[in-house]
Amino acid sequence: MASQDLQWLLVRNNSSFIVKQKGLGRIFSREPRNLVQLHSYKYSGVVNAKAVGIEAAKSGKGIVLTTKNSKKTPFSIKSTKNASTIKKGGSRRAAGVVSNVVAKKGYRADLTKVAVVRASALLRSQRGRKQPPARKVRGSGARKVVKVEEPVA
Repeated sequence: MASQDLQWLLVRNNSSFIVKQKGLGRIFSREPRNLVQLHSYKYSGVVNAKAVGIEAAKSGKGIVLTTKNSKKTPFSIKSTKNASTIKKGGSRRAAGVVSNVVAKKGYRADLTKVAVVRASALLRSQRGRKQPPARKVRGSGARKVVKVEEPVA
């Protein structure tokens, strides 16, 4: 396996995940396990040996936290990533679980804040919106009785 730096030099300019848009100074990426979707060495999920990915669960409730396996097993692709689903406990519990996995276990402490922000945003989007209460009529218009005429059949 080549080093991470060599892989980045090869992938940096030629990758199927790169997204360039006119007018924006940034280059984006659609790589799996790229938390901020920016095309850079720090956030690259393909190049880094330790990459973290946070996605919405397929059921629509909760998030899926994916990390690359520390043991390099080139012959079995399935065992190269560990995925765990966080469904219960609300957004505070999910943020705590994400920060524990990313930072406290010594995985990628530099990605802790970004991972927690992404997990919170995904959970917030799954919550739905509350309907604002109906506005009460105030002033002299509130005293008026509105007559509703019945249609003649």
